[in-house]
Amino acid sequence: MVLCALVTYLFLLMHGVHSAVFHQPGALNFLFSFTFVHPSIWNLVLSRNDIGYVDGAYWSLWTEVIFYVAAALVYFSFVRKDFLRKWLIVMLALQMLRAVTSPTVTTMLQPPAGELLAPVYDLFLFLDLSYWIYFTVGIFFYSLFKQRKHGAFDWAAAIVLAALQLYYIKAEPVRYLFVAMIAIFTVLVHRPRWLGFLRWRPLVLIGLISYPLYLIHEIVGVQLTSDLASFIGDHWIQGLIPLVTTMILILFCYLVFVYYERPAIRFLRSIFLRET
Repeated sequence: MVLCALVTYLFLLMHGVHSAVFHQPGALNFLFSFTFVHPSIWNLVLSRNDIGYVDGAYWSLWTEVIFYVAAALVYFSFVRKDFLRKWLIVMLALQMLRAVTSPTVTTMLQPPAGELLAPVYDLFLFLDLSYWIYFTVGIFFYSLFKQRKHGAFDWAAAIVLAALQLYYIKAEPVRYLFVAMIAIFTVLVHRPRWLGFLRWRPLVLIGLISYPLYLIHEIVGVQLTSDLASFIGDHWIQGLIPLVTTMILILFCYLVFVYYERPAIRFLRSIFLRET
């Protein structure tokens, strides 16, 4: 992540005001982008208003970190078993809180009840808790894939959460993608051979490098596409520029994975997973 943030920052810095991307990150944007902390928190702490992500794609890192911390708290709380059931209970409680504190409900309440509940909903949005259902669906299907047994409550909770998310999703294409994701996971659990094509080596490779590819694709991808278009000029080959950009980014991320990420993983494992 540090390397991808550095490449993005230097790439835009090199283009300066001639960048095709309106976003011009400063040094603080680069430094704080790999802290996994929401920029508004840094702006508040440092009394600034110009700190943001070095790349817009980094917004999801805050969402992931908050989820991982919450999941760890649930996992290590009380007895260390039945994590899925405990997590489903937490999710159902959060969704009830989401509904009760939503503007649809608070606008119907008499003061000061609405004013008191509104900040709770704002915190819900700030922590991106609405995305946790996606994580929960993944956890549930992983548990099914591992052939773990589930009671009626687990199934009912998972179905209710998925139905609620379908209701909350505003964008129609995202709703279809969510249904398609559930369908693919269902096939993976019950008919894994139907998805055998996912073992194709190029697809496996893209899966391995997907993290740096996600971090680098947005701003660098747009700027690189613009650079190639300017270099090629008005030529029929311009239609291939998106494909060329994609291949360049995949090659870069492959090199990052082979010569940076994988050695770093081996080094860290040798330190933290050393046999005692």
